[in-house]
Amino acid sequence: AEASEMLRECLAGRREVLGDRHESTLATIYDLGQCLVDQEHLAEASELFRNCVEGRRRALGGRHESTLATMHHLGLCLLNQNQLAEATEVFRECLAGRREILGGGHESTLTTHFNVGLCLFVQNHLAEAIVLFRECLAGRSEDIDALLTMLFYGACL
Repeated sequence: AEASEMLRECLAGRREVLGDRHESTLATIYDLGQCLVDQEHLAEASELFRNCVEGRRRALGGRHESTLATMHHLGLCLLNQNQLAEATEVFRECLAGRREILGGGHESTLTTHFNVGLCLFVQNHLAEAIVLFRECLAGRSEDIDALLTMLFYGACL
C-alpha cells in the first residue's frame, strides 16, 4: 500500500511537470499498474494499463516494445478478471505487433502466443486453441513453458 501511494504521488508530480505523454510519466503509470496487480487491485490496474497503452501509442507508436509490453500486461489483467473476449483481442493485437517487431520465435512473442491460446481454451474455443498451442510448441525449447503449452494442448484434445 505504501508503494502504491508513493507511485501515485510521483505520478501526480510527473503529470504536472512533464505532462501525460512524457515517457517518464507513462513509465510511472505502468509501474503503478504493476504495483496494483501485486496488490490484486486488477480493475484499477487495467485502467492504468489502458491509459498507458494509449499514451505509449501516441508517444512511441503502436509497434514499440514498451507499448506492446504494456498491452501484454493489460491482457493479463483482463484475463485474471475473466474478461476473456477483451483479453483475447488485446493479446491478438499484441501478438501481431510482437511477431512484426521481434519475430515469431522470440520468447515474448511465444508468451503472448500462449496467452491467446489460453484465452481461447478458457472460452472453450478448442479448435483454434489447438492450432495456437501447436504453433507455440513448435517455437519452444524443452523447458517449463513448453511443458505448460503441452499440458493445455493435451487438454484441448
